[in-house]
Amino acid sequence: MISNYKFIHLLYVPTMNCNMQCKYCYLKENTVDLKQDDKYLKTLDYAVKKFKDAGVVPFNISLHGGEVTTLSKEDFRNIIEFIYNYYKDNKKTKEMTLKAEEFIRRFLMHILPPRFMKIR
Repeated sequence: MISNYKFIHLLYVPTMNCNMQCKYCYLKENTVDLKQDDKYLKTLDYAVKKFKDAGVVPFNISLHGGEVTTLSKEDFRNIIEFIYNYYKDNKKTKEMTLKAEEFIRRFLMHILPPRFMKIR
């Protein structure tokens, strides 16, 4: 049943390399990834499978950390294709049945308290 799962936003760090040399960067020399390897995609696939096995479903996958464009074109393309295919396979619209209490709880999460204003 879908209510048994936990959903997370997965921030994936494929590399710590960065070639932007921003003056305000707090990582400075830590943006050099000394051990370059080709395990970017294997690591992401492994993490997603482990999360799913544990009942945790990544509903969103974001690339984070170093400058991902420092990866080879092939590695970068493969990671983007993996994420695209993950969304295509896992973000299908699904019907679910909620108990009345759960429906009301979810509905009330969208109602603001008195004197609060929604800003868009």
